[in-house]
Amino acid sequence: MQFLSSFHHGAINIHDSDEESIRSRIGAMQKQERSGYKCSYYMKNVHQRQGPKPSDSHMCTQDRAKASKRKNQVNEDFRCEIVSWLFSMVEYLELNNETVSIAMSYVDRFLQTDSGIPALSNRRTFQQVAIASFFIAIKLFEPALVDADTMSVCVRGEYTANEIISMETLVLKALQWRVNPPTALAFVHHYLSLCPQEVIPEPVVCALYDAARFQTEIAMKDYFFVAVNRSTIAIASILNAMEGMPDTFLPDSARHFIIQKIMDITTTHDSFTGSLKTKEKLKRGLTRGFNFEVLLLKYSMNSLSFTPKAMSDVNLPRANMPLICTT
Repeated sequence: MQFLSSFHHGAINIHDSDEESIRSRIGAMQKQERSGYKCSYYMKNVHQRQGPKPSDSHMCTQDRAKASKRKNQVNEDFRCEIVSWLFSMVEYLELNNETVSIAMSYVDRFLQTDSGIPALSNRRTFQQVAIASFFIAIKLFEPALVDADTMSVCVRGEYTANEIISMETLVLKALQWRVNPPTALAFVHHYLSLCPQEVIPEPVVCALYDAARFQTEIAMKDYFFVAVNRSTIAIASILNAMEGMPDTFLPDSARHFIIQKIMDITTTHDSFTGSLKTKEKLKRGLTRGFNFEVLLLKYSMNSLSFTPKAMSDVNLPRANMPLICTT
């Protein structure tokens, strides 16, 4: 089953199911994120093995080799660069941002397996994993037809089609073909789907959705959130979005209604408490507030509909193709 937000599939349609169906989906997604799709902080052991760095004045040949290896190891900053590059590729190819979330679920879960260990000490291999994962996500969740040769062109020939296909196979086997991850944005969509229009006007819900979506993308770049459940990130994003929404659009009664709905369906009290802690971490990552007046106007004028750009002429080179990260 595919538990993606309807926004990913082409239109904002917050109230697309009855409440029982929504609760069932959320429950299934929560089970997924606690079992086969759970991720851990896979860089921790690598960092522990690094040890103290030798001083330049006392490095022998072996020390220099070790230092060079450390420099090539993947760290949190390099992972962030890769995510940023994937977002650039999504914009360039006119795809959906949620595809990056799916791809990074593959990347992060692959790197916690034995098959992913080599990629943690080689940035070029890490990039290859990210590109192959992105390729898988596009094939499964985007309407466009993209082959390995096209992906090779997109990365400026840094990896051949055969290299991409080879890594794709390795990733799929390591993940045991678990390729339908519950994303934070999908949770946001389902949680907000619990808000009836007579309680909260749909333009307000859609504006909250946009503000929460932005935060889920911030979380994607931060390694801190790798092991945090997607539902926790979603709740934290919604809470921050509500906090920024003016009272004139979202009165206290509506805020309490949303919080109560989320608490009713959250599996444990600890999960909601964790969302409050995650909320503060996410808030610190925000560099600007949300202009809800603009968001509300956007959805009112567009009749609450959004159609993503169709991916076309993907094989044709474009002037502003993003550069792949340097190693």
